[in-house]
Amino acid sequence: MQSALRHGYWPVFGLAGEPTVYQQHVLGGVSRTKGAVSPNSGMPLLRLMSLDTEDRKLVGIGWPHRRIELFFSWTCGISQGDFIYEMVAADEMRILRYCSGPVIDDFPYADYPKAFPARDFILRRLSAVEQRSIVRASKEYGFRRRLSRHRPDLVCPHHQIGGEPLLVGAPQEMRCLRCSREMPLLACLNGESMSEKSFVDNSFVQVLFHVCSACCVLAAYSATD
Repeated sequence: MQSALRHGYWPVFGLAGEPTVYQQHVLGGVSRTKGAVSPNSGMPLLRLMSLDTEDRKLVGIGWPHRRIELFFSWTCGISQGDFIYEMVAADEMRILRYCSGPVIDDFPYADYPKAFPARDFILRRLSAVEQRSIVRASKEYGFRRRLSRHRPDLVCPHHQIGGEPLLVGAPQEMRCLRCSREMPLLACLNGESMSEKSFVDNSFVQVLFHVCSACCVLAAYSATD
């Protein structure tokens, strides 16, 4: 599996409700990106995460705009297949591929929010030992059980940018719809929203994002165990 960044990073959040000095990356929040609307429902797409490329940790991605906006939709057919879009400008996107389907009122759960509260965070680089442990835990069930006794955080899905995350399913090979090159994995996000409600009521559901920085194309799909 190719990764957009050699090293993996986990988000570190401030305490809920406290003033924060973090100004780079955001989980959730309301997007002002033009075109970020579901063709199925006409409702705004769900912004899962916004990454600030001025953070030196992300320079290896090569993204030309200030922010990388990670969009998805759990409440319509988009969640059932590949969702691919391009950023035609820093504040405008165009959907290239999506799975059509009706809106489901009670999926992932009833009264699903249109947006989640914005939570600022910084990125913590995983140590070499942590990254190797995650990779091994993904492949060896016995090691995973032993690791869970003293580092349970390494055997549970996390939001992770770059590196090789703990995956609940096999990643897909994604190719850019513009240049046909393979798109490396950028991020793997779980159901945690850091707010009262979760993105999904299952910690072992993930959304994987692949990226082609040359064409400003992002591809997303969901995975579960």
